[in-house]
Amino acid sequence: PYLTIASSGFSPSGSITVGGSASTTVTVTATGGSITLSSPPISLTPVVGSSDYGYSITSDSCEVSGTPTTLTTGQSCSADVVFAPGAAGTFQADLTASVPTPLSPAQIALSETAIPPTSSPASVLSVNPTTLDFGQVAIGSTQSESLTISAANAASVLDQGYLSSLPADYSVSPTRTTCSNNLLIAVGSSCVVDVVFSPSNTTTVGGTLTISSQPTQSPAVVVQLNGTGYTPAPAPAPAPAPAPTTTTISTTSTTTTTLAATPTPAPAPSPAPAPIGDILASPTGQVTAIGGAADYGSITTPLNKPIVGAALTPDGKGYWLVASDGGVFSFGDANFYGSTGAMVLNKPIVNMAPTPDGKGYWLVASDGGVFSFGDANFYGSTGNLMLSSPALSIKASPDGRGYTIYTAGGQFFNFGDATTS
Repeated sequence: PYLTIASSGFSPSGSITVGGSASTTVTVTATGGSITLSSPPISLTPVVGSSDYGYSITSDSCEVSGTPTTLTTGQSCSADVVFAPGAAGTFQADLTASVPTPLSPAQIALSETAIPPTSSPASVLSVNPTTLDFGQVAIGSTQSESLTISAANAASVLDQGYLSSLPADYSVSPTRTTCSNNLLIAVGSSCVVDVVFSPSNTTTVGGTLTISSQPTQSPAVVVQLNGTGYTPAPAPAPAPAPAPTTTTISTTSTTTTTLAATPTPAPAPSPAPAPIGDILASPTGQVTAIGGAADYGSITTPLNKPIVGAALTPDGKGYWLVASDGGVFSFGDANFYGSTGAMVLNKPIVNMAPTPDGKGYWLVASDGGVFSFGDANFYGSTGNLMLSSPALSIKASPDGRGYTIYTAGGQFFNFGDATTS
């Protein structure tokens, strides 16, 4: 055979209680010469059990940025497999390492047993806060509020489509959200969802946001949303020009001359700057322009990793989208200056920020690592620090000679000439 595949065994071993989880590391080794794996290099196929058979692949070094790995004799790559059953029973799956035809793939069988919980399961997710109150927001404007999702009593994997029942006029900002479909949240870890309220009328808009996870029998968590739109008052009209004044000049004769002073016209009010607005991008790269921003296109091809951030160019005539692997996609007058799409990152990219002149940008990872492109200079990072919460966003200083990194826990770190306090 050209490949061997082996499992280290699930830990903890033995039967897993529904609502719990176990994991194993699977190692693929080349034994018969150099070989390039097929895509996807590691795959799971259920054999016995319900549709919620409980197995998922949470990391895979056999594929880097969507490209399968090439192994030479003796070289290995690995993948982590999690068993988080959604029901009681014995669940079997085939784990396959794929190679090009006519070679035969390497395969091992997985078999784990889940037992019922001793009592009705509590939700494995915790959300804070449980109510988002946006207050009064002017029509045409937006207001955002964030909530934090954490694992309350057991590791959990967010569902595909983990957010549901979002009312009209509400959306989720991909540039400030670190949660994603199928994200594994370990006990003690968390992610952030940023909800945006964009009222379209003057009524009070309420509703709920439902957050669900695997195992599927775990109760979903519901967040209450409240917000009211209002019509902003029109800008006051400019003050009228003052009425002409007259001056009477007496001479030594009996002639009196009345001179009308030429009034100085009131200066025309400066036009308000055209609103640039903002854009929202879905994990698949579908763009929604809001608040006066223009739509210059969306991503129409399949992505290796989901979109996690977006940034407008300084003049608002273009924008960039960035994926969690650091792949950058440019639209309108936004130019491409580079990406980390071909690099192996320690942590995923979570956001980006342009330089003030739009001729470069920075990418920031969840550990605060910073990557600069174009005319963006590197001024430092928190990549070597142990952050208490993941980095969430990055913002350039006004002159572009520094930047500030913000975390989900409300901390910030200044670099260069940035002076956020």
